[in-house]
Amino acid sequence: GMPRHMLGKALLSSPSAASGGGSGGLQVQGQAHYVLHEPDWEVVRKPVPALLWLHGAVTYLWPETLYQDLQSFLEVNEVARTFIIIAPMAAIGEPLAVVNERRTKPNRFKVDTPYVSHFDLEKTWDCFTTACRSLGQEKVDFTRLCVTGLSMGAQATWDIALGHGSQLAAVAPIAGCCSWRDFSWSAEQSVQRELLGLPIRAFSVEADVYSYAWRDFEWLALRRGLSKEPSLESLAFSPADAANGEPDAQAKVYSWGDLAQLNLISGVMDDHNCWDVVYQREDIFSLFTWMAASKNSAGASLARRTSAAAAAQSSRN
Repeated sequence: GMPRHMLGKALLSSPSAASGGGSGGLQVQGQAHYVLHEPDWEVVRKPVPALLWLHGAVTYLWPETLYQDLQSFLEVNEVARTFIIIAPMAAIGEPLAVVNERRTKPNRFKVDTPYVSHFDLEKTWDCFTTACRSLGQEKVDFTRLCVTGLSMGAQATWDIALGHGSQLAAVAPIAGCCSWRDFSWSAEQSVQRELLGLPIRAFSVEADVYSYAWRDFEWLALRRGLSKEPSLESLAFSPADAANGEPDAQAKVYSWGDLAQLNLISGVMDDHNCWDVVYQREDIFSLFTWMAASKNSAGASLARRTSAAAAAQSSRN
C-alpha cells in the first residue's frame, strides 16, 4: 500500500462574493487530497522541478491505482525520481472530480455509479500551487513547474495549459487531446498568450486517432508564425517486455519548431496506453530530462503568497 507520509491535502479557496472578487475575503471550496513524491534530498540539488501529474478516469472508482501508476515509473526512471511530483486525486468524493450524472460505470461492488467527466481546472491548479507553496522555494524551483497527465489527465493538462500556460515551463499530455471545453472564440487572444511560448510534447498511440488532433498543432504553429507542415523523424525501439529484444516498436516524431511536438507510437501492444513506455523509457523519450531542462521565469510569481494562499495551507497527514 501507499506510505502514509505520501498523502497530502490542500484546502481549496477562492475569493468570496462579499469581497467583490478581491483578496480581502475567502471561501473554502473543499479539501483536496494528493499523492506526493519527494526526491532523496541527500542526493539532489535544491530546488528541483515540480510536476503536476494527472491520472486517468479509472482512478475515479479505483483511487489505489494512483499510487501504483506513479510507482510503475518511479521505480525504473532515475530522472523522474529527482522531481517533486504532486498527483491530485479526482476520485469519488473529491472536489477535483467533475461528475457526469448521465454516464455510469459499475464500481467495485458492481453497482452502477455516475462517472467522472473531467478534472475541475481551477481547483486542480489551486491544489498544485498550494502544495508547491507548502513545500517552499527551498525545495520547489518555481521556474520549472511542469504538467503531464494520461488520458483524462491529458485533457486536463491541455486545459491547464490554456488557462495557465504562461506560468509553466513545459507540458506533456499523453493519450488525450484538448477538449476545448467551454472555449469561446472571444477568448482566443488570451489562449494565444498562454500557449505561444509554452513547450509542448504530446504522445499518443498512432491508431488511437481520437486522442490527438492535428488541427490543434497546425493552429498553434500558424499562431507562432510557423508552417503548419511539421518535420518528421522516426524512432525505432524495443518495448521493455519484448521477448527477442528487437526494435519492433516505433515513434513518429512530428515537430513544429522547437516548442511543439507530437509523438505517435506504434508497436506497444495497446490501443490507448502509451504512457507506460513514455514515462518508463527515459533512454528513448527523455521526457523528464526535457522537462527538467525547461524553464519559465514567470512561474516565480507563484511562489509569493497571497492572503488566499496563506489561508489555504497544504499539509500532510
